[in-house]
Amino acid sequence: MNIKLTGIMVTDFAEGRSLGFPTANLKITQGQRPRAGVYLARIKKPDSGWLPSLLISGVYWEKPNIPRVEVYLLNFSGDLYNQELVVEVLEFVRDIIKKTEATKLKDLIEQDIKKATNYFAVNKIIN
Repeated sequence: MNIKLTGIMVTDFAEGRSLGFPTANLKITQGQRPRAGVYLARIKKPDSGWLPSLLISGVYWEKPNIPRVEVYLLNFSGDLYNQELVVEVLEFVRDIIKKTEATKLKDLIEQDIKKATNYFAVNKIIN
């Protein structure tokens, strides 16, 4: 895939955080988001190299006419609010699912994280 976008982290519903997976909600300022789905991606903060992540595009609760994506940074802890992030989308993982039980969604997210962790360990495209 050759999709790059830039966005500013903004406050949103904190749905991921409530499940134990805090995400950075990005208001897109440059580029276009991919079709709805979960993707392997890498994120670049202004003061760092590339960081491994999952990107979620087209969530059911998003506000109309406000292009946003969510990113979950693997093994990251910190404050990203109001920071500009560059996102490179690498590979499609799965389609978005409609709202389901929290435990089922958590299991699915954990599977996504395992796939991402393995992908980045094998491909070594993070610096």
